[in-house]
Amino acid sequence: MNGKPTDPVQGLVGIARKGGNASLGRTAVREALRDGRGHLVLLARDAGAALVDEMVELTRRSRVPMMRFAGREMLGRALGRSEVSVLSIDDNGIALAIQQKLETGETDAARPDEGRQQSARRND
Repeated sequence: MNGKPTDPVQGLVGIARKGGNASLGRTAVREALRDGRGHLVLLARDAGAALVDEMVELTRRSRVPMMRFAGREMLGRALGRSEVSVLSIDDNGIALAIQQKLETGETDAARPDEGRQQSARRND
């Protein structure tokens, strides 16, 4: 294996990170949503209940879609870290591409949250 992600969503997440278009972790995601930079929140399937509750509320208030993707370790690998529980994608084009792949099942590691499949575009 060459170390590159084989999952298309993992690849897009890595591209977002390398381009400076991803905010990693609870605090960074809060700031991205507050500042209007976040276009999609990805939450690990094995994230803790308190984090899930907080992100559901923040994304609801911000009108930003949130989707579950993989586990903390797989998200971390895509981002060059050991584990990542939550991140926001801060580029609308990348966010839309990830959302489409998750919604159409173009990944083995994804399952969209029920009722959270809004467009990554905002109605501002």
